[in-house]
Amino acid sequence: MMLVFELLATLQNEYDNQKNILRKLRRENNFLDPVGEEHSIRYKFENSDLLK
Repeated sequence: MMLVFELLATLQNEYDNQKNILRKLRRENNFLDPVGEEHSIRYKFENSDLLK
């Protein structure tokens, strides 16, 4: 039973992280959250192994 709880907690945390990234990306895209190019989420994803 504990493993199921841990799995659900992990999935919820990952879902929350994805929502936060999407919210930040939308703010950047609408120029509500000005950032330098090297600090943008798009730049960080393009220069990481996450999407490979």
